[in-house]
Parts: sequence; C-alpha cells; structure tokens
Amino acid sequence: MNIDELEPKTKYKTEVFLDMDGVLADFFSAQAKLADVPTYRDISPEQNEMTLNKMVGTNFFATLDKFPSADQLIEMCIRIFGHYNICSSPLRGDYDNSELNKKIWIAEHLKKKLPLEIYITPNKQQHAKQPDGTPNILIDDRGSNITSWEAAGGVGIKYQADEDGLDVVVRGFKRAFDIINKKIKHEPLKLVSRDRSKGNLIAQPDQEIKENDAEHSAAYAKTGFWGRQAAGCIFLAMDTGRLCLAERSWEVLNPGTWGTWGGAIDEGEDPAAAVRREAREETGYNGPMKLIPLYIFSDPSGFKYYNFLALVREEFKPRLNWESSGYKWFEANDWPSPLHPGVVKLLKDSASVSTIRKYVRLAKERRGDAT
Repeated sequence: MNIDELEPKTKYKTEVFLDMDGVLADFFSAQAKLADVPTYRDISPEQNEMTLNKMVGTNFFATLDKFPSADQLIEMCIRIFGHYNICSSPLRGDYDNSELNKKIWIAEHLKKKLPLEIYITPNKQQHAKQPDGTPNILIDDRGSNITSWEAAGGVGIKYQADEDGLDVVVRGFKRAFDIINKKIKHEPLKLVSRDRSKGNLIAQPDQEIKENDAEHSAAYAKTGFWGRQAAGCIFLAMDTGRLCLAERSWEVLNPGTWGTWGGAIDEGEDPAAAVRREAREETGYNGPMKLIPLYIFSDPSGFKYYNFLALVREEFKPRLNWESSGYKWFEANDWPSPLHPGVVKLLKDSASVSTIRKYVRLAKERRGDAT
C-alpha cells in the first residue's frame, strides 16, 4: 500500500487547503495583461479597480495559466495528507460566475489529481479548524487571508508561486506540525496583503532553521525527497534473530507505513555515520552496531538512499521521537503491513533479501554473538 491508498481522515484530522489565484493559477500575469502593463507590480490602484471590473461576467478565471510549480505542490500535499482541498475566494460582485469558471479551471488543469473538496467562499476562515478544535492548514498568497485564518484557529502558510520556492511550504508545514502537536505555542501570524501598486509586503520573519535543514528542505522542494542523499537501517537482534522497523508518524511522508530507521545525510557525512546518528536520534540506541550494506536506491532526480542491516546484540525498546508512532520486532517471514515504498523496493532486490536471510540464519545459530 502507498500513500495514495491510505484514508487520511482515519489517520489524523488535519486538512490542507490550497488557494488558487497566486498559488496554483497565475492570476497576476493575466491581470497585468488586462491592465496593459509589464507586471502586476506596475498596476496602480485605479488600474486594479478597472481590471477587477473587467473580469465580471467573463471567463477570466477559466483561462488562467497554471504555475509550473502547481503539480509539485499538489504532489507534496498528497504525499503528506493523502489528498488536498481547494479554498478560493470568488470575485466580488460575481460570485456564481467566478465560481463556475474556477471549477472549469480545476477540471481542466487538475484533472489528473483532483481535490477532495472545493470551496469557493469569501469566508475562508470558516474552514480553519475541525469541530474538535484541531487546526487545518491554508496555503495562500494573501497575508490578510493568512491573518484571518490563523485568528480563527488554523495554521497558515504564506506562499506566492511566482516569488517563493516550495521550501517556503516545507518550512510552513514544519511550523504547522509543531503547533498541531503542541511542541510550540500557536502565536497567530498578523500579516497584511501586498499593496500591488507598490510591491510592499509586511510578513513574518523567516523561522530560524539549521543550515542542514535548509539544504534538505530545498532538496525536498525540487525532488520530493528530504535531502540529496539519505540512509537508513533495519535492526536485526542477534539474540532472537528478529528484525525491527519503525511505524512512520503522520508528520512525515508515507505516514502509517513501516519503514527503516534513518534520514538525510548531512554535508560531509558518510552514509554509515548518518545511519548511526539517525538511529540514535530516532530510537535512543547508542550501543554496538555492525552495519551490513544492502540495496542503494537511486532516483532520476539524483537522490540516493543507502540501506543497511544493523546488527545489534539484543532486542531493545526504542525511545521514539516525532518521526515514528510505533516500532515492531518481527520474524523474517512475517513483515508488518503496509510497508513503506522504499522497503518494498528493498525487498525486491534479491541480493539484499539473501543478505538479510543469511544474517537472520546466523543469529538463530549463534544467539547473541552479533558484534
């Protein structure tokens, strides 16, 4: 089973909503063309009013170009949540017509991955949280929409596709998850929308992030993988011959699946060192460990994932961090389900399967003599 087959509502409650204009659809270029100016930054307040009036009763919203990053943004949301929703504002004084044309645009440009729900409403904030108070997430280009959404109890991500990279969204999700999991206090953002005649913007300062996190999030925005390279392991306890995988939490990709213990390789770090560090961070294990190389996954984007079998002397109880919601020690003929897509690929590699079986057999024969 992969992420697209999961039913996120049974796994967690938070929903993600995407604005259309400025996030998925290139409203700004079309408005500049309507005003006969080079860019939307050159639109005066008078021209802004004039162009909005020109849109009334037309198919303006159905004819907008799709941003090149739109499909990647949608894929990112689907990877994390299993689906996404649209929440977009109608044109003032032209509600029914603009709603119709926005839905025509969605049917044409998003037909391969349609949203679960579509809301065309001037009151976006009514969708800011679940009935039990759980915050929902809005990705929107207008600061005023983010402000009202956050004031209503949701978490907003300020993102404008023609100016921001998808790393902005990645950092926004990190903040949202920290708020939802009560790791940080929710202090509602207070933003203002751009004065499009001047190009001024008052926004929240960028959150401080570690240098490696910035690099990894930028790589994720480009490739869909966290970091340029990563490494992980399957534990094998030599006292029992059983293997151990992690159940991935809903804060990471492919939530609810069983995967390796691991993560991104930091700058200057070799794969084996990365596995030892990640294993310590994710399980608290700091004992002796012998690493046996397994299958190396390569993606056309240049991303690589180094798999290892980690031999430890005995079974231990992992101290889980936020990346995992559970763990399981199991026999080699009884793998948990559903498996992470990366583990599925690993188990299709005959050499890796033979190596795992070899060391499981050795453990059964030589109990406890792992390292």
